[in-house]
Amino acid sequence: MRLIKQKLGRQQAWGMADASVNTIWLDPRLRGRRRLTITIHELMHLLYPNETEENVTHAGELLARVLWRENWRHVDSDKT
Repeated sequence: MRLIKQKLGRQQAWGMADASVNTIWLDPRLRGRRRLTITIHELMHLLYPNETEENVTHAGELLARVLWRENWRHVDSDKT
Protein backbone atom coordinates (compact mmCIF):
# COMPACT_ATOMS: atom_id res chain seq x y z
CA MET A 1 0.00 0.00 0.00
CA ARG A 2 1.27 3.42 -0.94
CA LEU A 3 0.30 6.64 0.87
CA ILE A 4 0.82 9.97 -0.84
CA LYS A 5 0.42 13.30 0.97
CA GLN A 6 -0.84 15.88 -1.48
CA LYS A 7 -3.12 18.90 -1.30
CA LEU A 8 -6.47 17.82 -2.73
CA GLY A 9 -8.28 21.16 -2.98
CA ARG A 10 -8.85 20.83 -6.72
CA GLN A 11 -10.41 17.43 -6.18
CA GLN A 12 -12.57 18.89 -3.39
CA ALA A 13 -11.57 16.00 -1.13
CA TRP A 14 -9.59 15.33 2.03
CA GLY A 15 -8.61 11.87 0.86
CA MET A 16 -8.84 9.54 -2.12
CA ALA A 17 -8.14 5.87 -2.72
CA ASP A 18 -7.52 3.81 -5.83
CA ALA A 19 -7.61 0.06 -5.22
CA SER A 20 -6.32 -0.68 -8.73
CA VAL A 21 -2.94 0.84 -7.81
CA ASN A 22 -3.24 0.18 -4.04
CA THR A 23 -2.74 3.87 -3.26
CA ILE A 24 -4.21 6.40 -0.84
CA TRP A 25 -3.86 10.17 -1.18
CA LEU A 26 -4.29 12.29 1.96
CA ASP A 27 -4.35 16.06 2.20
CA PRO A 28 -1.41 17.01 4.48
CA ARG A 29 -3.53 19.76 6.06
CA LEU A 30 -5.63 17.15 7.89
CA ARG A 31 -5.21 17.18 11.64
CA GLY A 32 -6.51 15.40 14.70
CA ARG A 33 -9.55 13.16 14.68
CA ARG A 34 -10.48 14.15 11.12
CA ARG A 35 -7.09 12.88 9.92
CA LEU A 36 -7.68 9.55 11.67
CA THR A 37 -11.20 9.25 10.28
CA ILE A 38 -10.20 10.05 6.68
CA THR A 39 -7.17 7.73 6.82
CA ILE A 40 -9.31 4.82 8.00
CA HIS A 41 -12.04 5.66 5.47
CA GLU A 42 -9.63 5.58 2.54
CA LEU A 43 -7.97 2.39 3.81
CA MET A 44 -11.42 0.78 3.95
CA HIS A 45 -11.83 1.62 0.26
CA LEU A 46 -8.62 -0.31 -0.49
CA LEU A 47 -9.60 -3.27 1.67
CA TYR A 48 -13.20 -3.45 0.41
CA PRO A 49 -13.27 -1.83 -3.05
CA ASN A 50 -16.79 -3.08 -3.83
CA GLU A 51 -18.36 -1.83 -0.60
CA THR A 52 -20.83 1.04 -0.71
CA GLU A 53 -19.74 4.55 0.28
CA GLU A 54 -22.34 4.49 3.06
CA ASN A 55 -20.88 1.33 4.60
CA VAL A 56 -17.29 2.55 4.24
CA THR A 57 -18.23 5.84 5.91
CA HIS A 58 -20.06 4.13 8.76
CA ALA A 59 -17.25 1.63 9.44
CA GLY A 60 -14.55 4.31 9.17
CA GLU A 61 -16.29 6.63 11.60
CA LEU A 62 -16.92 3.81 14.08
CA LEU A 63 -13.30 2.63 13.98
CA ALA A 64 -11.98 6.19 14.29
CA ARG A 65 -14.27 6.92 17.24
CA VAL A 66 -13.10 3.82 19.12
CA LEU A 67 -9.42 4.44 18.39
CA TRP A 68 -9.72 8.12 19.36
CA ARG A 69 -11.31 7.18 22.68
CA GLU A 70 -8.38 4.81 23.25
CA ASN A 71 -6.06 7.81 22.75
CA TRP A 72 -4.60 6.84 19.37
CA ARG A 73 -2.97 9.95 17.95
CA HIS A 74 -0.67 10.88 15.10
CA VAL A 75 2.80 12.02 16.13
CA ASP A 76 4.68 14.09 13.59
CA SER A 77 8.28 13.06 13.06
CA ASP A 78 11.11 13.79 10.69
CA LYS A 79 11.33 10.11 9.76
CA THR A 80 9.72 9.02 6.50
